[in-house]
Amino acid sequence: LQSISLLKQLKSDLTVKFFYEKGTEESENNRRQFTTLVRKYQDQSDKVKLEFVEVNENPAEVEKYGVREGRGVVFLDYEGRNSRVDKVDEQEVTSALTKVMRADEKLIYFVVGHGEINIEQVNEPLGGYMAKQFLEGSRYKVSPLNLTQTQIPPEATVVVIAGPQQEFLDIEINQLREFLKRGGRLVVATSAGTPSKLAALLFEIGVEFKNNFIATTMQTPM
Repeated sequence: LQSISLLKQLKSDLTVKFFYEKGTEESENNRRQFTTLVRKYQDQSDKVKLEFVEVNENPAEVEKYGVREGRGVVFLDYEGRNSRVDKVDEQEVTSALTKVMRADEKLIYFVVGHGEINIEQVNEPLGGYMAKQFLEGSRYKVSPLNLTQTQIPPEATVVVIAGPQQEFLDIEINQLREFLKRGGRLVVATSAGTPSKLAALLFEIGVEFKNNFIATTMQTPM
């Protein structure tokens, strides 16, 4: 459904360039699989154009796109922007399509300093780094934001508070309040025990935290 919605928004040709190397069995197999996949997109829009680029015959194209191997590397080109796909997979292609169709880079800031999830740590147990990778793959720029050290940038698209464990200072709450007043978007993901000042701020805009728990009782045989 996401792919169909995106394809309907195409205003000009979307060129899909498949880089391959003749005589390589793996590359030929990937080429056939990818052709089948792209036809699904072409069934939805006649603006989707597929081009095959043999790496040994097109050195200029290889250099332009920085291709280092010829085994099924793909680039999506749209209105002067391009996005690379390294895997013959519908999800990866749709992700690249989302990225290449977004004309401007949106800025998302994750608040830090209160025990929130860590978007910079690869092995972060709650998936903060994976969330960052996903967003960046969709043409978002993701950065940490310490409200005690930095003002919320005026160009910020979204401010995210994910899993805070400690109380917010008044100066931080005031920053968030002003950000909301000027139309900023705030995403808050918390569990029971939400810091009280943050809960009070959200109550001002009609969001009330109950800090309740859900308990599941399991009966096991003796």
